[in-house]
Amino acid sequence: MDKLIRSLALLLFAVALSACTESRLEGHAVQVGMTAAQVDKLLGAPDARRSLPDGSVAAYYVNGPSGWTTWRVVLDADSRVKEVRQVLDAAHFRTALVPGVTTRTQALDALGPPGLVTSYKSTNDETLIYRWMEITTPMRVDLNFDLKTAILKTYNSYWDPCPNSALFCNGTR
Repeated sequence: MDKLIRSLALLLFAVALSACTESRLEGHAVQVGMTAAQVDKLLGAPDARRSLPDGSVAAYYVNGPSGWTTWRVVLDADSRVKEVRQVLDAAHFRTALVPGVTTRTQALDALGPPGLVTSYKSTNDETLIYRWMEITTPMRVDLNFDLKTAILKTYNSYWDPCPNSALFCNGTR
């Protein structure tokens, strides 16, 4: 009987987890070579678009409250998909974000729109805040930029104290 209860609990957990990770891209076959019109027909309009330095265009599909996942679909000069990637993960942060080097524009190109932007004039900082999932753990990452130079000063990833609330909660509920 205990084994049956454990199995049912595990099954319910798996179902709940799959519901939490559902995104507009899951279940859709966006593939390299598709046209922008085909992608729009499958996914609808993106939440944001950015022109990239190489002439391509990145379309961002943000999912969840303030974005647990952000899918970036990069379209080449012929408006065909050349890359599809979920960009909010630790590995991508490590490669795309280099303090003292990465600009605000480069960070936005790599990650798409943040969930929240705050400015601190007294310290001359601007912070872009993103939510993301580390497997099943809700996380945040704060990107701190110098307001004058727009260069990344630091970034910090940490457990989200209010995963079911607005991004500006202070963790005390």
